[in-house]
Order: sequence, then structure tokens, then C-alpha cells
Amino acid sequence: METKSFDECNKIEELFYKNTFRPYLIYKGYDLIWIRYDEKNIIHKEIQKKYDIDIILDDGIKNVSLSLKTVRNVYNKIFFETISNMNINSLGWGHYSKSDYVIYTFGYPDKIISYMFKLVDIHKLNLENYITGYGKTYDIHGNLLYKTEGKLIPLLDFENKIIDYNRVKRL
Repeated sequence: METKSFDECNKIEELFYKNTFRPYLIYKGYDLIWIRYDEKNIIHKEIQKKYDIDIILDDGIKNVSLSLKTVRNVYNKIFFETISNMNINSLGWGHYSKSDYVIYTFGYPDKIISYMFKLVDIHKLNLENYITGYGKTYDIHGNLLYKTEGKLIPLLDFENKIIDYNRVKRL
């Protein structure tokens, strides 16, 4: 099984944003701010780390916050994180996110399929009815740092919208 470090996973998400999602948002006419990973920056600590907000959009009338989840493989289920670090039993993004929408992207960079949804639609589900899955986060040397826990929820079980990037030039 291929293992990825935290930094590699973070880079995949940043490349998706830069090469696909940002051009799409600009095409749609939004002004935007990308919250960069930076442990020393108060914006990252408060907005991204504490509330799981990666992007803030401005449509000229209101702000909309987005959380990006990007994975290389294509699945028919999302990993709804309930515990972000099993070593310390910290809440997963599925419980602490304050983003208006989650953008969950599969297949980056080859076969990109993104789904947009509101967390409130998942919170309506009985999570106990779903299979529990686990993720692992490694350091750059391949050593296991921690495991995550979440529910594997089929896309058909909650309201979502597919994002169409066909008209937008990707970098």
C-alpha cells in the first residue's frame, strides 16, 4: 500500500486548488482567499486549523467559506472524519468544521470529480449505520504519526452537487 506523509497530502490539496479549483472560482467571478498552511500564522491557526476553512469567497454581496478535501483515488463514498487524531481522541473535521460547504475531490490529478455539500446534510444521517474507516498520517520518513477515524458514507445517501470543470482551463 502506498503511504503518504502529511506534507504530501497537503501538497496534493494545494495543487488541486492552484491548478483546478482556483481557475474555476475565478471563471465563476469570485474574489477569493486561500488559507495557506502556516503554523506560525494567526489566520491559519484560527480560520483553517480551528474551523476547517480553506477558502473564503466574496461574491460582492456575502462571504462563503469552503473546506477542501482532496484524494488521489476515486471512491463512491466520502471519508467523514469523526476523530482526527486517535492518539489524543481529538474531534475530526466532520464535527468541528464551520465551513459553509465542503468540496470533496476524488481522482486528483488524473480523473477529477468534485462534490460540493453542506455538513448539515450529513449530520441528519444516523452515523452509526455506516462502516467505520481509518486513515493514517505519516512523517516524511514513513513513520506512523497518528490514525484518524471516520465513517464511510455513500454519496447517494446525502444531498450533494457535482462541480463541472469542463469549461475552465486548468493549469
